[in-house]
Amino acid sequence: AGQVHALDLIRVTLADGSVRWCNNIGSIGITSDIVRRVKAMPARLPASLAFYSAVTTALLRWQPQAMQLTLDGQRIDGRFTCVSAANGRFFGSGLGIAPEARLDDGLMEVVLIANAGSLDFIRLLPQLRQARPLADPRVRYLRGRVLTVEGDAARCPLELDGELAGHAPVRFELVPAALRCLRRLPA
Repeated sequence: AGQVHALDLIRVTLADGSVRWCNNIGSIGITSDIVRRVKAMPARLPASLAFYSAVTTALLRWQPQAMQLTLDGQRIDGRFTCVSAANGRFFGSGLGIAPEARLDDGLMEVVLIANAGSLDFIRLLPQLRQARPLADPRVRYLRGRVLTVEGDAARCPLELDGELAGHAPVRFELVPAALRCLRRLPA
């Protein structure tokens, strides 16, 4: 009674040439720093406490990092708080970072948050929970198929679907209809 539905995936090529796959969101910046901090917390802590503690610490310590991006051949340089290559809309604890992302449209939504300090990012968090585009000049929403990110590897860790996966430089490439899933038809 189901229907086959093709979903896009993101092929991620790391600095050493190895390939990983991402079905939701890959990001570099404060988001990967939060993941790193959560992973370092004692396992006995409740997940929500670990997450909010990591967010608080990261917000107090993270500084925007210089990165060089290329999206479908267009070069973008800047100091970024977060660079996300999104196939899905949500990550973290329900943050709608990529409100226009779709799992089956053949494009990534690339979200750039430039030069936002801790207080700025705290101000943006409630808006991110609503999964609507942020009306802030430091936030850009772009769409594309291939994104490369270069920057100081030690300062630009990478997370894929909530797991640490390496660091910059990295290449994200959207692969349309890479995964076929069985979808239940509505009753």
